[in-house]
Amino acid sequence: MSTPGDRDPRNSITPDRSGQDQAADPKAAQDRTPTSKYRVLLVEDNPLNQMLGKAMLEHCGCHVDAVGNGREAVEAFSRGTYDMIFMDCQMPEMDGFEATVRIRDLENRRPDAASAGHVPIVALTAYDTEGDREHCNTAGMDDYVGKPFNVATLQATIAKWCPGR
Repeated sequence: MSTPGDRDPRNSITPDRSGQDQAADPKAAQDRTPTSKYRVLLVEDNPLNQMLGKAMLEHCGCHVDAVGNGREAVEAFSRGTYDMIFMDCQMPEMDGFEATVRIRDLENRRPDAASAGHVPIVALTAYDTEGDREHCNTAGMDDYVGKPFNVATLQATIAKWCPGR
């Protein structure tokens, strides 16, 4: 489903070609890239952004399942095990905030909740204000990556949240 906001360039995850990285040290982020494959759920409603995000995460060494909205994310989480979730915030049917609340509820109710551990959920959003960050935290998201982002930013985020998984 396309909305006027889809044409907003801030809704893009096209790799940042400016040469500037959002990570403090891109070389260090590359050095910390996991050699083992992490299982990652990518939740993104824009088909082009989903394709690009999946390709970038696979380049980072991840096995990626991609879904197109929050409802599908909750269903995927209830059926599978993920090391990390990258969650778009603004989506049809169910947004990333509501999906995160529901995933956290499922996570806490699992019989193996104590041993399974906490699955990091990272917000993917074009809107980068203090209020947006607070909304992400309140929903239960662990981190926040602004669009557009690049491979080095994803590598640094994966290294931060999945160092020993």
